Parts: sequence; C-alpha cells; structure tokens
Amino acid sequence: MPSGIAVRQASAAAPVPIHFTGARPSYAWRTYGGIKRLISFPTAIQRVVVISMENRTVDDLFAGYYGQAWHGFGGGRWQDRKNMDLYNPRSLPTLQPNGLSAHFSLNHDHEAGWGPESAGHWKEEPIICRDPPCPRTDTPFSYAPTSDTSIYAFLVENWAFANNVLQANEGPSFVAHQYLIAGQSGGIPGSRSAPYAEAENPKETSGCNPPGHHITSINMSLPVPSSGPLDNGRPVSTCEEYQNTILDEITAAQRGRALEDWQYIAYSDTSIWAAPLGVQHLWDQYNGDPSKGKEPFAVDPDAFNFVRNIARRRGRAPKPIRPFASLTYITPCEHESDHPELSLSDDGPQWLAWVINAIGESQYWPATTIIVTWDDWGGFFDHVPPAPRVARPPHNKYDNAADPNEWGFRVPLIVISPYVKARGYVSNRTRSGFTYRSQSVILQYVEATFGLSALGTDDYQNGQRDALRDVFDFSRSPLPYVPISTTYQPGPVGSCPPVRPH
Repeated sequence: MPSGIAVRQASAAAPVPIHFTGARPSYAWRTYGGIKRLISFPTAIQRVVVISMENRTVDDLFAGYYGQAWHGFGGGRWQDRKNMDLYNPRSLPTLQPNGLSAHFSLNHDHEAGWGPESAGHWKEEPIICRDPPCPRTDTPFSYAPTSDTSIYAFLVENWAFANNVLQANEGPSFVAHQYLIAGQSGGIPGSRSAPYAEAENPKETSGCNPPGHHITSINMSLPVPSSGPLDNGRPVSTCEEYQNTILDEITAAQRGRALEDWQYIAYSDTSIWAAPLGVQHLWDQYNGDPSKGKEPFAVDPDAFNFVRNIARRRGRAPKPIRPFASLTYITPCEHESDHPELSLSDDGPQWLAWVINAIGESQYWPATTIIVTWDDWGGFFDHVPPAPRVARPPHNKYDNAADPNEWGFRVPLIVISPYVKARGYVSNRTRSGFTYRSQSVILQYVEATFGLSALGTDDYQNGQRDALRDVFDFSRSPLPYVPISTTYQPGPVGSCPPVRPH
C-alpha cells in the first residue's frame, strides 16, 4: 500500500446538509430529557450486517498510514489534511510496529481503562504474556504494520470511515459485546442487576449457561468514586436481563412488516462474544440447541454457513438454510479476530475480506450496509483523549451526572455500503458541541434504518443523535462493489482454524 491514502474530508463544524430523493423514509423516535424527538432517515437499505473484530484502537491499526511510522508527528497525508488524524497532534510517543500475530495480550479491563481516562491521558498498563519471550514494557505504544493491515486500508480507501467513534463503555469484551446489542450492561431501571452494571470479563463460563457465575460490577446510582470505579460494586450474575435489546426491537417491528428478523453468528455458545446468550430472555429462546434450522443465534465458526447461504442465494446451489436477516451480527473465530495472543498473522483481515466479498458479490449488495468495528481498545495507545464523562439531563437513564461505565477509547468503525457519500469518505462530524460519537451510533443507525423505537440507553446520548447520517447519500445510484483480494480459505464446516503453534 502507498504511504498515504487519498481520502475526502468531512466537515467538523455544523451538520452537513443532505438532500435525499427516491428513497423510502424511515423514522426513529428519541426520548431525550423527557421529550420525544423524531429522526427522519430516508434510506434504500434493507439489511444491516455488523461485524465485530477484537481489541484494537484507531492508532494501533492505522498509525502506519499517518506518516513516518509516527516518529515525531509524522507528516503523512492523513495527518496533514486532518482526515484520519482529526486532531493532528504536535507531540506523540514513538510507536513501535507489532504485527497482528502477537504472543501477548494487554490488560484492558475496566480499571485499566479508568486510570488513563481519569488522568486525562494514556498510561502504561500491565502486559499479560503467555508465550515467552514477552515483549517490552512499552508494547502498548505500538501499531500494526501496514503489511498486516492493507486490507483495512483498502476498505477505508473505497468506502467510509467514522473517525471520532469511542468505545461505548470502558469494559473488556464481555461488557463491550453487551453494549453492541443493548447500549448497556445492566445497572439501569428495568435490568435485573440495577443499580449495578457488569463491568469486567467473567472468570468462569459467561452468559446464562451454566447459571450461577458472577462478574465484577459497578454501582451506577452513586457518584464515580475518586479511588476507582469498582469500590462500590458487588458481584452480579453473568446472566443479565434487560427490558430490551436491538434484537427485540427488530423482532417486534417484524410483525406485519417485510423484515426478516435478526441473526447473531458466533463460533461458540459459551464465548464471551456471544452477546445474546448473556441476556436471559434471549438465552431462553436459544435454549442451547444449535441444531435448530432457523435459530436466530447460530453457532457458525468462520461464518461458513452464512457465506454458503449467501452463495446459494446467488443461484449456485439449492434452497438456502435460512433467509438473510434484516439485522445480522457476526463475530469471528478467536484466531481470525485480531485479538492479540489469539490471532493468526493477518487471518483477521483475510477472513473479513472473505465475508464482505460474499455479501458484496451477491444480489443483496445494492440494499445492504456492512459496519465493521472492534469491540474494545485492547489496552493499546490512542492519542485522542477519551471524552469527558457525559453529564445527563434530568430524567435521563441514570441519576448520577457522571456515568462510571461510559465511554472508552477510540476504536475503528468502517462503513461498507453502496450509498456511502464518496469512496474514501472520512466522517469527522461533530454535533451539539460534542467532538465524539459513541459506538452505540451503530444502534442508532439500525433504529433509523428500520424505523425502530429507541432503546433509551447509550443509543441516545448527548451529541450522537445523527445515526451516521452524514456518511450516506441516497440521492444517487448505488456504488458498484469493489472486490477485496484475499487468500482466505475456510476450514472444515463447524470448526475454527487450528490453534496457533507456540
């Protein structure tokens, strides 16, 4: 890949005026400060696919394209034009290259994220290293070299990148995946654990099977303790119950409409990434039976059956296993996830390209949006400071003014759709005086696309009521799909790749 990628600049000032023609209207209500507000989002999209990779910040994946490997302040095209690097810093640490295939994992639990945020800047955290020799202590100050990330750069160059997106919470993967479907991990009225919220990964089996396991929590009804966020917490069940998730919303909307419900794809029904199985009523629907032909939650390593199903819809095979759902979540096998210590070289980007190609080369492409994000920060450095804790208006979801569970560090968010505003578009948009979006803007986009009611959790916080609207332009013909070169070959059906040799 070239040292820089030409991208178009999005305005970081006033909201961008967008004029839509010829697209169906979609509406999503927002309750904000006790007042319902309607967001109109005309769209031609009928299906949304959310793919969640693991444990990377924007800097860790894209610093190699900023300039001269980030020695000093670089000088690459993205920095100079303030595109990918919105803040164009003048003083940066030296970041060292570390490939996607790494024998270490960085501490990225809730308390690790708390220290850097409360101090207003990033600081080193302990390294968990299971395969000696372990890396240097400054490993968090690293980035994946461009040789490993060229597919991600290709996606940004051809589609759109939402630059100012922060992890919706401060927790590791179990909590992060709950936020991706619910905008919360408990703690609010209507959740089983209220006023306590899940804040960390479980030490044993996660989710609702088997029952009885617990997780560290934080008390959402108390002010943030000065000595740390977990001082007022207590263990709560890894089997949470919420009033609602985005999956419930789309199920309710499906009745009497042309929606085809949802599907959530994971490599295992015991994975901490299998978000629906950590919610009691969604677990009850699943009940541990992966053999059900139309099961919304699917144990599908590599997303092999999902891709095969898309291929069958292209007319090359008999009747598909199940319809292509209106809303699909896909999580990879561990070794294709980009998760440090678990990843196999650049298998993550290669696998992702394989899945995206299946959709892009299918009949569904003209009416599909694919959103790729990384669930949490993974312990890696990002030069953009986290947002100040959001002060809620009266009668919002929490009583305390400073939320101890939201938001975290900047994570990548790539939008692949035939209706992105321009190839290589970078959204630096700000609204209502806020510089940031939460990752829960994904929930907003789904709500606005399908006309769903707002969950009333992190999906309607201050400054992010735009549902990624500036990324799209539905006034023109859809862009043709550009295939991604990939060498990925799936393994046997029903299996993840073999464990990486030590």
